[in-house]
Amino acid sequence: VYITIIYTVLTLLLSPASPDDQPNALYSLISFSYGVFMLVILTRARKIVRQQNEIPESSCIGCEDFCCAFWCGCCTVSQLARQTADYDREDARFFTNDGLAPKESAPAIIV
Repeated sequence: VYITIIYTVLTLLLSPASPDDQPNALYSLISFSYGVFMLVILTRARKIVRQQNEIPESSCIGCEDFCCAFWCGCCTVSQLARQTADYDREDARFFTNDGLAPKESAPAIIV
């Protein structure tokens, strides 16, 4: 999360003033590095989920995780979300560790 925040701040500070201006080399390097970083993270996450659920590779044997993350990262994130929870039985929630509703409800405190 911190890397994404730092990336956002740096791109805002280093981005060209107008669309007609050419971006400087540092801006291009940071953007490229962040793209590679996200590609590596997504590839590793997909590989871990596939190994935990014993899902074999069906295409591009040996590099399927990379190919999926590279060619369609949004689809890969969606696939990972569907693979890690059954959203027909459980509601999805924002701002939780696993994206699901808490398993136990905390006791209510009446003041």
